[in-house]
Amino acid sequence: MYRCESKYIVEVNNVLKDTHRKWIQATPFRWCLEVDNALEINCPLLREVLCRWVPQGEYIRVGQHLVGLSIYDVCICLSLSMVGKCVEFDVDVSRVVGSLSI
Repeated sequence: MYRCESKYIVEVNNVLKDTHRKWIQATPFRWCLEVDNALEINCPLLREVLCRWVPQGEYIRVGQHLVGLSIYDVCICLSLSMVGKCVEFDVDVSRVVGSLSI
């Protein structure tokens, strides 16, 4: 079972030192620093959207249709900043996360 508990991010943000924040800002997870209140996330809906995500065109597949859902739409829904360095997940993150596997 997967959980979407942003309250833990908020708790960690409350104890971070400036040096920690600077280090995190240089990673693809810098958006976590902007989470200052627990987010109300509909986990079943989020899971369904992610399963239907077509990243090449920023769409979700709904039946026979493709419905546009950009990264900016997601940022707006989560009240996150839409400025910053673009991170190509497959190139920048997957390789790093994959190398951490045991």
